[in-house]
Amino acid sequence: MNVTTAPEQPRSADHRASMCTKRTNQVSSKLFQWACEGFNFPSLHPQEEKRTPIQQWKHMKQEKMLEAMDNMKTEVSSQKVESQVAALVNESYHVSGLLVHPFYPVIVSTGTDDVIRVWDWKEKVLLNKFSNTNPTGTFVSSMSFVNEMEEYDLLMTGSSDGVIRVWRTYFQGGNSTKLCTAWRAHKQPDNSSNLCHLWNQHEGTVLTAGEYPIMRMWDVDHGIAVQDIPTGTQSCITSMAHESPAGPIVVAGDADGIIRVFDCRINSRSSLVKTYEEHKRAIINVEMMYNSVKVVSGSVGGDVRFFDLRSNDSIFMVQAHSRSEMASLAVHKHASIIATGTQNQTIKITNHGGQRLNDIKYYSKYLGQRIGAVSCLQFHPHEPFLVAGNTDGVVAVYQSSAI
Repeated sequence: MNVTTAPEQPRSADHRASMCTKRTNQVSSKLFQWACEGFNFPSLHPQEEKRTPIQQWKHMKQEKMLEAMDNMKTEVSSQKVESQVAALVNESYHVSGLLVHPFYPVIVSTGTDDVIRVWDWKEKVLLNKFSNTNPTGTFVSSMSFVNEMEEYDLLMTGSSDGVIRVWRTYFQGGNSTKLCTAWRAHKQPDNSSNLCHLWNQHEGTVLTAGEYPIMRMWDVDHGIAVQDIPTGTQSCITSMAHESPAGPIVVAGDADGIIRVFDCRINSRSSLVKTYEEHKRAIINVEMMYNSVKVVSGSVGGDVRFFDLRSNDSIFMVQAHSRSEMASLAVHKHASIIATGTQNQTIKITNHGGQRLNDIKYYSKYLGQRIGAVSCLQFHPHEPFLVAGNTDGVVAVYQSSAI
């Protein structure tokens, strides 16, 4: 049966106006505009969160420092590091550890006790001094900055009693320094042995090692141990370094002079991927160059060796000291220079090609006074500055002639 429908009558202007009014009264949404804004960014890169002015300043400063260092690293590798820009005096204080802030003119120093000192090296002012609260007979053996790019960063310390502590407002005096958290991170059978730690900002984890034959990885946010990695030795781990800026490769040196390379992505029992046994004395320090597979290590015997992780042997060796034992080694992560120090009151600056650039033996602002026995050395993370700590309680800052 055929059904015939009547033709639709044309709608009046009043009817059309009423329909438009109904549509405009419907619930509106900003989803479309939000989606458009999201598709304006590359889909393979997450959008950056809104940053505070301090965070923006830190990111801009880091970019400028890295760019400047990349432009001058060749010149820095051939210039002397001898111009003294600061000398910070700690009376009756044996400086044993140093940490240099990447953005502020701040140096954190430790001794053979529980006291931590924080300096402004440009103003030559002691900003703060506080106790790390580790027991008598123990000492702070490792330090690192946490949340460097955030508005307020923290200070993480590891002491020879096996405890990791995290401090906030560490640079402010007047009892404002507060302990955020602390836990026994590593079993230490002897309070005189070092506790080494590596903070991984990207993962929010810290890797600890010491006398006990394992390296333990902690999830700091949740306060739990997430991985135990056998070290493959009964000797104490004396130094660790990881692939930077954020990689899974960890390099560890021990008291027997052996360097081991671990890949934390692999099962714990199989994570040891390479071993170097060329040093004959205890490892003082081991470092990985920035964004590179190059490793630099030094031992008490005075030999500094350069490794490429793709090779099974060292690619170069420098005998930095032969008459006395080497007490400290600092490696710049961007420029091809190293600094070595001895108890014989001498600092030597050498490039990766073995060329000695200069020696430091005297304080420039103490009427030619001889420097004390060198106990620790540390380069600025991004700039050509060297910080030296001595047994006479002086922390000195030197800059490269390339600046």
